[in-house]
Amino acid sequence: MVSGSSIQILSDGELKRLAEVIGEVEEKTSGDLRLMIVKRSAVTGHVHLLLWSLMVALTFLYLWLNRHSLIFGERWWLWPSIILSQYIIAAFLSHSQLLQRILTSHRDLYHQVWARAEVEFHRQGLSDTSSQTGVLLFVSLMERQAVVLADKAIVNKLPSNIWDQTVKIIIQGARKGKWAEKLEQALRECGTHLTTHFPSQTGKNHELSNAVILKD
Repeated sequence: MVSGSSIQILSDGELKRLAEVIGEVEEKTSGDLRLMIVKRSAVTGHVHLLLWSLMVALTFLYLWLNRHSLIFGERWWLWPSIILSQYIIAAFLSHSQLLQRILTSHRDLYHQVWARAEVEFHRQGLSDTSSQTGVLLFVSLMERQAVVLADKAIVNKLPSNIWDQTVKIIIQGARKGKWAEKLEQALRECGTHLTTHFPSQTGKNHELSNAVILKD
């Protein structure tokens, strides 16, 4: 586990249990399995300006339709105060993860999660195992998305959609708040495929830590 992370969806006991599950799975396969949970992957700096623009536009439209004196009278000079206050309100609201998801296209969220997962796959050494059988279960909380990435030996042997059920299980955990239960189920589901196609090899030592990786 990476220290200093603000992710708190799992207790210390649950993190320890998931690490044990990874160890149990790896006893039956030559694959190296890792679980990573990150706070977010997508960049959403556009949300602030989008909210601000929308608030200003709606305010202007309302005042225009009602022939308000703020536009058509002598109090036009109040507009700068209104615009500034809405800028501050929009800045506050832009921290809402719900609004970040709503105001960012699903396609952008999807691609940014995949990009972060690919970077972490290499950063965590999953592309450097001697047998090329590293597998990363990657969960990004803000976007409520999950990705399973596998190294060359696995990709060359298994169809790309084989991990779809594993991802569905993780997403179910996110929706129901059953993180520990569903993550364990997903790890075992992943292990079933690895054990079938990449059984344990005599003398093969697993090269990576079993600890759950937590990152912002």
